[in-house]
Amino acid sequence: MFLNAHQIEPLIQGTPGKKAQVGIDLTVCDIKSIHGGALFKDKTELQPYATKTLDTFDGKEGWYLISGHAYSVTFDQGVKLGSIHTAFIRHRSSLLRMGWTCASGVYDPGFEVDQMGAVLMGNCNIFIEKGARIAQIVVAENYNANLYRDWETFFVKSIIQDSAKKGYEKVLFPRLDTIIQIEGAGSYKSYAYRDWETDRKSTRLNSSHRL
Repeated sequence: MFLNAHQIEPLIQGTPGKKAQVGIDLTVCDIKSIHGGALFKDKTELQPYATKTLDTFDGKEGWYLISGHAYSVTFDQGVKLGSIHTAFIRHRSSLLRMGWTCASGVYDPGFEVDQMGAVLMGNCNIFIEKGARIAQIVVAENYNANLYRDWETFFVKSIIQDSAKKGYEKVLFPRLDTIIQIEGAGSYKSYAYRDWETDRKSTRLNSSHRL
């Protein structure tokens, strides 16, 4: 069953979108050019997305999109889904009538993002104004599902994909011991030392409770 716009509205994060019957309209924040990549059985490697500079048409700022090209679009709106929600993005009819489509992958239950994104593809040249409503998010209700719990993998993939969009060729992550030192404000020398110190404090606390 699809949710209506009033039911979807509380799921939208950040900039509000205009309500439709069974969706919320999404407005364009940024557009970048997609330049392919490689899809393997266990990973996806993207070529860096190319930034498109804003153009002007009839006194309005936006982007010229070229026939036969693919573009990554970032919207002003974000979303936070519950365990009974599945969502996807579809183009508005006004965009489709100009020969262009806009779609996202499936947003799984528990998915959360500050700004949603999708892919634009078309077979003719068009101009899209910054802030224009070109797509809408549609949310379906599903049976209660396990939330996406592999958050570490999701977090790392999100950072890598965002870095690729910004043109970075390499992403360096801190080692676990470095993270522990940061979280502990320099109190712990390593992950093992933190565990040892935690166990020692716990033992002392349990001993004091028995007195």
